[in-house]
Amino acid sequence: MSNEKLVPHEPGEIVQTSSVLQVLARVATDPNVNVEKLERILAMQERLLVEQARRSFFASMGLVTPNLPEITQRGVVAFDGKDGKKGQDRKFARLEDIDRAIRPIIAAEGFSQSFNTAVGDGGKIRVILRVSHRDGHFETLQIDLPHDSSGSKNGAQAVASTVAYGRRILTKMYWNLMEAGEDTDGNDPTTIDEEQVRELNTLLADTKSDVSKFLKLVAGVGKLEEILRKDYQRCIDNLEAKKNLAK
Repeated sequence: MSNEKLVPHEPGEIVQTSSVLQVLARVATDPNVNVEKLERILAMQERLLVEQARRSFFASMGLVTPNLPEITQRGVVAFDGKDGKKGQDRKFARLEDIDRAIRPIIAAEGFSQSFNTAVGDGGKIRVILRVSHRDGHFETLQIDLPHDSSGSKNGAQAVASTVAYGRRILTKMYWNLMEAGEDTDGNDPTTIDEEQVRELNTLLADTKSDVSKFLKLVAGVGKLEEILRKDYQRCIDNLEAKKNLAK
């Protein structure tokens, strides 16, 4: 039986890429082939390898996504309530729990992910996610975040907190992960959590929005922490639309 790798090309069609590459290799070593033709052949070979890697990436992605689980919310953020009383705790999926849940699944199909940081627009922290596949193709996703100085954090703690938040958000976004326990009941009185407040703050800053007007006209509350979870996506959509119009 042939050991040639069969890679999906178009629906219902299979390309034997190793056979094509063998032909190209033989032509490239032919002493009668001129340099210009050899360069074109090598460029063709490079394009074929890139396309093969890209198709393999998405073929493996199709095997990963149906098996990704909901992530249990094990992290807790405590909020101070009114009149000095303790507020309602907010749960969220911790980065380590997300990684533990998805790493074996994505690794089985040849995926790995890594992170980097850079200086973003306006001095924000840019967190960059790179998802790589064993056959060479990769994709990147990034987000610019303001420094998280809440809770009397020092400079180093603010950077670490912001980077950790960015890594969680990017991983959830890229793999379309859901957190177990999220309530989609339209009558749910639960307000948004700390991470959602920070995401809204980021979009408000990016769109140079008047926060007071946004709270009054769009959210219908006095401060971001009072926005109901059921209204969160509507608020995000409003700011995203404003951001797109400004491009």
